[in-house]
Amino acid sequence: MKKNLGIKKGDWKAIAFCVFAAVTLWFFNAITNDYSVDVTHPLIIRYDEKQFAPLTELPTDIRFNTSASGWDIFTKTNFINSIPIELELNDFKKKKYLTGARLKNMVAKQMDGIKINEVLDDTIYVSFERTKSKK
Repeated sequence: MKKNLGIKKGDWKAIAFCVFAAVTLWFFNAITNDYSVDVTHPLIIRYDEKQFAPLTELPTDIRFNTSASGWDIFTKTNFINSIPIELELNDFKKKKYLTGARLKNMVAKQMDGIKINEVLDDTIYVSFERTKSKK
């Protein structure tokens, strides 16, 4: 039998299986713990596109700090199956910004299962102009 690093050729399968099992158990143990992390999450701003046009580029993501179990954070904020946070702008004619406190409430409603500690984007500024049509 040929030996590499003093290990027989047939023993490599058993070693690989043990390493795989250890990593899998470590992963499942780690996702049950509670974590507090900063997350960048996709954002969609909804508005009446027929009546208004944005004057500045709208943000495409929002940053917030969250506390939850590792599994909840992984499933809610994973880029593979994360659902973007949707902000409905109904009163942007009066206010040209969204404060962090208001954003926190909007994000918390859509990210159920995880606690939103704070929104790291303190204020989101939006600027729209009414579209005009000619006949």
